[in-house]
Amino acid sequence: MRNLRGWRPQHAVVVPGSALAVSLLFTVLLIASGIADSGRDQLQGWGTPLFAGALLLMTAAQCARRRYPIAAYLVTVAVTCALVVTVGDLGFTPLYWCSIVLLAIRVSGARLVATIAVGIAGDILASSTTASGWIVPTMNIVISYTVLLALGKVIAHNRSQAELNTAELRQHTARLEEAVENERRTMARELHDVAAHHLTAMIVQARSADMLIDHDPAKSQELMRDVVASGQRTLDGLRQIVGILRYSSDEATPPQPMVGDIADLVEQSAHSLRSVTTDITDDVESVDSAVQLACFRIVQESLSNAMRHAPGSRVHIELCRRNGMVHLTVSDTGHDGPAARDGQGLGLAGMRERAVLLGGNLEAGPNDDGGWCVTARMPVDGRIVP
Repeated sequence: MRNLRGWRPQHAVVVPGSALAVSLLFTVLLIASGIADSGRDQLQGWGTPLFAGALLLMTAAQCARRRYPIAAYLVTVAVTCALVVTVGDLGFTPLYWCSIVLLAIRVSGARLVATIAVGIAGDILASSTTASGWIVPTMNIVISYTVLLALGKVIAHNRSQAELNTAELRQHTARLEEAVENERRTMARELHDVAAHHLTAMIVQARSADMLIDHDPAKSQELMRDVVASGQRTLDGLRQIVGILRYSSDEATPPQPMVGDIADLVEQSAHSLRSVTTDITDDVESVDSAVQLACFRIVQESLSNAMRHAPGSRVHIELCRRNGMVHLTVSDTGHDGPAARDGQGLGLAGMRERAVLLGGNLEAGPNDDGGWCVTARMPVDGRIVP
């Protein structure tokens, strides 16, 4: 933005400065060619400095065209009329033509019509003092104004269209960045939900196997087999997510887990928790698929947290449909000894985001049994909240 602000004043001088240079060259060529012999006689003595001063005055006026476009044009027209009276047609310089184009770029509507009417009237009066008649000068002035005004409006339209395209591009870029960020968050939630659950079970089972390897080798081997199975499920889940990312829009994607798959979570957690009981009504399986996926992920994360922070506890899962809402409760009885509290809280934040995204809410905290309870409520239609 600093560069843009610094560039504007310089750009405001470039156009009038270029017009001044062209005006000087144009005047020299007219005099050298003999077309403006009458004007050349008027430039003798003090005429040349006065003519140069008039050009500089018009240049200075056009430098202020951004802030005062009408005033800049009227000053240029007034100086041009004075030059025409003094040196004849030599007074119509490229600076004068440039002022008409620049006025059409910045002014429109009734203000433009009124300002142009004043300019045309002044030019006709000035030309009538040096010409034998007024019809030909009037036609030349009207035609010149028509062409120059049309040129200015074309430039203004192209500039406006370019600004509109730039604004649309910025909006599109912002929407794209927002979509990428939302997708990144979704991927983070999915990866966390898939990996954290199985990896937590693997860690708990491996620790248990290590503790039992001397006292109960058979049980230890069974737990290690569960570790291998959990690792395989983790790998399968990650492959499924990678597969979803690889699929194009016209290819079939693997099915997402639903409420009916919660039974698999319960079975996978059996060796790490004392017991996992469920109370799931049949009507829940008919709710929106997004709500079912959210319920599955919330149960999955809650079981992972129970295995991590309260291994060996009892967990109860209750899921029902009531008054147009899906009610989910996952509670555990806690852990007798100290439990690890590592992690960054991504699981709880992800669960809450899922519920809120579907128009619901989620609460988590200690329960009366000394354990932990997660409660979520979501509309059955799974409406997405923007």
